[in-house]
Amino acid sequence: MEPRTSSLYAKYNDRNISRSLAGYLSSFSYEDHAGDESDSVSITIQDKDHKWSQGWLPDKKDSIYAEIRTSNWKKTGDSGKLVCGTFIIDSLSVSGNPRSLDVGAISGPVNNGFRDTPRSRTWKKTYVSRIAKAIGKRYGLTVYYDGPKLPISKIEQSKESDSSFLQSVCEAYGLS
Repeated sequence: MEPRTSSLYAKYNDRNISRSLAGYLSSFSYEDHAGDESDSVSITIQDKDHKWSQGWLPDKKDSIYAEIRTSNWKKTGDSGKLVCGTFIIDSLSVSGNPRSLDVGAISGPVNNGFRDTPRSRTWKKTYVSRIAKAIGKRYGLTVYYDGPKLPISKIEQSKESDSSFLQSVCEAYGLS
């Protein structure tokens, strides 16, 4: 059997950076959270030649799309992938000798009120999917809804963040 391998496929602001990253990648981690907490990725890049910390330094609020790709995982010749998703960079730090760059990113909107701005609204004669899409649109998010058409005659969002409200609606209807 051939050895198992895994690799990171990554896009930075919709540009494939997988090859550029491959020679520098020290570690990659992905956390898939359920509930009100955002999924996250963490990338550590070795920067011994200062390419990343000088000319290639990413910016906060830029996007990273990530997939973990595997080969020979269950048997020789097979391939697979885990789509982690698209994330917004929310932390950057350069440290050490040898020099390294740590990039942290989360799946939800950064600093735009999604998690902390209380809102009040009465939603009438709608569906769970419409609520999710309306909230997503407010923050420039694409919503993927894969569930039944669940009608809601009336529901109150009372001084609650959109993130918290949407989570409670989903939990009430058995969704995540």
